[in-house]
Amino acid sequence: MRDFADNIGGIRAAWIGLKSLAGTWPQLSDATASITLAQLGNLDPLEIFPYRALYTQSSQPSDQGTTYTKTASTAILTDNEATQTFIHTYDGQEIFLIIQDMDGRYWLMFDQENPGLFLEEFSSGENPTDGKSHGIRISGISQYPRKRLILTE
Repeated sequence: MRDFADNIGGIRAAWIGLKSLAGTWPQLSDATASITLAQLGNLDPLEIFPYRALYTQSSQPSDQGTTYTKTASTAILTDNEATQTFIHTYDGQEIFLIIQDMDGRYWLMFDQENPGLFLEEFSSGENPTDGKSHGIRISGISQYPRKRLILTE
């Protein structure tokens, strides 16, 4: 019987950092890539609400070979001081991004050589039940697809 357990969509967790602070982090061009729990702990977590975050990767041919357009998006459903500070730090900046999918696998989406651009859209509803939210989109074009990361101690 076929196993469909690895077919759950969405993002469980995500971590970001500024491209300028990437240092010796894994790269998309690495044959195999790993990251330690300590390295992951040094990144800023991106607040993810269940089933409100997604990522896509599409490939396109180009004169230099295949390129990959990657996007991760979510909404932060609060406008508190911590959220405003987070948005101020990353809005309009080149970042690297690690995500954990709903199956528990870790993926490097953007690295220091192929960063994503962090963009935000704030909205406030027309009536009290609409609330406020920050729509987050991180996107970029890379010569490398997402890279599976192995989490080590």
